Amino acid sequence: MRYFRLSLIIMSFVALAAFVIPAFAEANATSYETSCSSFSGHATTDREYAVVEAELHSNNELLVFKVVHAHADDFSFDVSFDKQPTGTLIDYYVYSSNSSGTWDSQNYFGVTLECRPESHGNSGGNGPIAGNLLDGRINKSPDVDVAAPIAIYQDKDKNVTVYAIDPATGNGTQVLNWTWSAISGQGVPSGANLVLADITTNGLRIVFSRLTSGELQVNVYGAGNPYLVAWPPDNPDGLYHPTG
Repeated sequence: MRYFRLSLIIMSFVALAAFVIPAFAEANATSYETSCSSFSGHATTDREYAVVEAELHSNNELLVFKVVHAHADDFSFDVSFDKQPTGTLIDYYVYSSNSSGTWDSQNYFGVTLECRPESHGNSGGNGPIAGNLLDGRINKSPDVDVAAPIAIYQDKDKNVTVYAIDPATGNGTQVLNWTWSAISGQGVPSGANLVLADITTNGLRIVFSRLTSGELQVNVYGAGNPYLVAWPPDNPDGLYHPTG
């Protein structure tokens, strides 16, 4: 199911030189809590049914799929699944549906969270995590990447594409596109990090580097505090935010 959704997103990127971050509409999780074995909360939908779903982020293995009779301004959901190891990334979705659970590509809520033994989430009622984190980018932490000045994509062949995000419109413009062949052809530097690209666009300075560890790093300056991300190219889910 998720592969079908991703293919729709990919086709949209091919068709457009610049993309518009998708907006969430008639299915929103207004509050939610999760642990390593459950997902519960409140949501809204304008449809008669909604689907609550959880799956492993690493390989899209479905953990739970539940059709909820909803059609209410605020309905409750509570689903459980086999307990997962601490630290597992789990994708959660709530989306408008018909009675068979058919996915509505325009009306859904989704968030990726790290499994913790204790319950955590957004029980304060501050609204759902921004949907831009679900478009396939690798910098997608709901804690620090919601308003990121760039979106970074790495495909299965380890090719890297970076979009600069217009904070006023949410639109993205491609600013970097490096194939893995070009990156690996530079080798892993020793002694000092290797700058692969250093560009300035719309007031942002974006520096793309290969680190002596073999990791890739993007630094962005000019959008308030410096925005730094690094990740091992063999494991983009291992992306982190350096502090220096």
